[in-house]
Amino acid sequence: MGKNIEVKKIKNKKYIELLGVLVTIIIIIIMAGTAYSYAYNYRFTHKSDEIDMYNNSITYYYRDNEKRVNLQKTYTISDNWLSKMLIHKEEIETIGTNTTIYGPYTWLPAGKYKVTFDFTEEGGSAFEYWDVCVNFGNDVMDKQKWSSIGDVTITGTGASVQSPHYWRDSRNMPHLEYYVNTTGDAADYELRLYFTNNQGYDLPTGGSDNMDAKKAFLQSVKIEAVEANTIYAFDSETDAISNANGKELTKTYWGQMRSNVSVPTKAGYTFMGWYGYRHAVNDGSDRKTLKFGTDQDKEKVKLWNSDGTPAIDTEVSYYDYSVWAEWKQNNLEFNANEGDLKYPGDNINNPNGNRTNVVHPTWLESSYCYMNGDIPTRKGYIFNGWFRYHDDGNWWEKIYDADGIAVKEDTSCFWYWNGNYAWHSTDYVTLYANWLPDYNLKVDGDEGVYKVTGKDMEGNDIIIENGKQYSYHYSQSAPTYIYLKEGYEIDYIVETSNNKYWDDTTYNSSLGRYENSWVMNDDRTIYIHTKPINYKITYNLDGGSVSTDNRTTYTTKDEFTLINPIKQGYVFSGWSGTELSGGANTTVTIMKGSVGDRNYTAHWIEEVAPQPVLKTSSQKGISTTNYESGEYIETGTVVTVKAEVKKGYKFKCWADADGNVVSTDVEYTFTMPDEDVSLLAYAKQKNADIIITKASSTMYNDTLLKRVEGDDKWYDEVGKYGIDVLKEYTYDKCVQVWQINSDREIKRIK
Repeated sequence: MGKNIEVKKIKNKKYIELLGVLVTIIIIIIMAGTAYSYAYNYRFTHKSDEIDMYNNSITYYYRDNEKRVNLQKTYTISDNWLSKMLIHKEEIETIGTNTTIYGPYTWLPAGKYKVTFDFTEEGGSAFEYWDVCVNFGNDVMDKQKWSSIGDVTITGTGASVQSPHYWRDSRNMPHLEYYVNTTGDAADYELRLYFTNNQGYDLPTGGSDNMDAKKAFLQSVKIEAVEANTIYAFDSETDAISNANGKELTKTYWGQMRSNVSVPTKAGYTFMGWYGYRHAVNDGSDRKTLKFGTDQDKEKVKLWNSDGTPAIDTEVSYYDYSVWAEWKQNNLEFNANEGDLKYPGDNINNPNGNRTNVVHPTWLESSYCYMNGDIPTRKGYIFNGWFRYHDDGNWWEKIYDADGIAVKEDTSCFWYWNGNYAWHSTDYVTLYANWLPDYNLKVDGDEGVYKVTGKDMEGNDIIIENGKQYSYHYSQSAPTYIYLKEGYEIDYIVETSNNKYWDDTTYNSSLGRYENSWVMNDDRTIYIHTKPINYKITYNLDGGSVSTDNRTTYTTKDEFTLINPIKQGYVFSGWSGTELSGGANTTVTIMKGSVGDRNYTAHWIEEVAPQPVLKTSSQKGISTTNYESGEYIETGTVVTVKAEVKKGYKFKCWADADGNVVSTDVEYTFTMPDEDVSLLAYAKQKNADIIITKASSTMYNDTLLKRVEGDDKWYDEVGKYGIDVLKEYTYDKCVQVWQINSDREIKRIK
């Protein structure tokens, strides 16, 4: 083919050049497609990682080649991963399982790791298949039978599972073990186990953290590095940095609990523990490039305690590292324990510093020295002496008393003899100030409390305000004096902090107050409950009675009005008694705030037979009557009522209250009955000179009659026209005019 191209090139140079361009374009397209699809071997690629020894975590920084982004994830390493596993219901008919346990999701640095599942007896019997899934479930191996012993590759990860082995130990307990060999790129290892029954647990289809259910199948899940870390020990951090005089302390394994280590000694010093650097970083893919204590981060952490036991149990480092001993010089230290030391200086009487001081006491077994301690202060507390803590027995030993004098007996610090003291301890001794706290008193009360007074810590008189706290020294007595509002008495006093009730308060009648004294051995909150006093009410009704009994007791919170009594043949004239003036108090109200017992007496006036009333009134045409204002008239009295008639009117009649005419005489005389009489006088207008008008009509000789006001009842209708219609005709419109006199005689005048 090369030759043909060469011939064409000779024959047509432009054609060959164009063909070359097309071939180049095709190659570029193919290469570009190849670069997009096959530029990475694995989906995840390790970029770096960071270890935190303090909290057993590893932060994995990686490249997601499929998404083309850099990501990170932090994992906490454990020596038993069971708590980080999940369990759920999963019906897989093809393999006959219905329950799956999976997790714990972690990253494994490059290397080889042993995975061990310790089953329960029932879990081992139900166990059927297992597999390993990584990279958030994107890469997975085939499910393996419990009896499988062959190596398996996890496709697309560079990781493999080797030497699987299921067995039962001498106690017939089942176990599964295999090894994971990884390049350190794959992440989120998900170790899955499949079981043929659910052990009676009703599990959800989603992941559950039901520990009881998980423990029905498994006792523990361990992931441990096969390769050991060598831990090198140095006498100091400086030696560790310079790598001088180091020696092997122990070996550890990633994911495994640290074991106990040896404890060094140093004359004049106390060993405080083995320390190392907290953080380590690995920017490469090799385990050996893990670096601790970079220049930017030299934070320290205690890894083994002063007794050689692990301070942090689980090993999270996957490569060697160094530790160094921390020492504390054997001295005497006074720790004011949040208080303030009194003296500055560098001897026992002049401590150096405000909260703690270190002194160098003279101690020779053949000589004696008199030792005094400082007396520190602390707001809210009383100094109770210097104490030493013994962690071997978890107890405190008093070395100095509250006056700063060493106790007069042998102690772990001093030998005592004849008033002298010899320091004999070779340890670094820390003495802690012991404090007896001040305690707070708070007093509250309900509405019946007027005020509470007392004395403060210094013995000054104070008014104790509601809800305010007052401080007192330990065991000091705090007096309280309770004054109540008038009308109240103590019901009970309760200490709300312990719900204790106090009923032994003393009443001082000369000072009008209740007195208590509280021993301040704790914070105390006192609440005063009062109750209104019940006062008596006594009544003297003098033969009277009430429909509803009046109250016989009351309190200062009540308000009510007395019910007035009644008595046959008498009229109630009023009350006399407590806080009343005279005996004519017909309305007596006991107001809120009243106090004291009360006495009330009812007063009466003999009832007189009632006299009837005569009253007159009048209608139009009457100017006055003689009993218009009404008067009492004794029954049986002969009485005359009179009416004065206005001009133009004449008297018509007297009528009673029901409208019945009783007389047509203007003066009416009668005998007064035993009941009220009401009479109404009537008059009527005289009918002289009344005009009748003639209205146009063809009936009755064209004449119609119409009376004026006051005489309309004299007829109903004249001709065909009713009265209302006739009233519409005026005098000037009439053809004829007629006149009627008082005797009803008609005369034509027009």
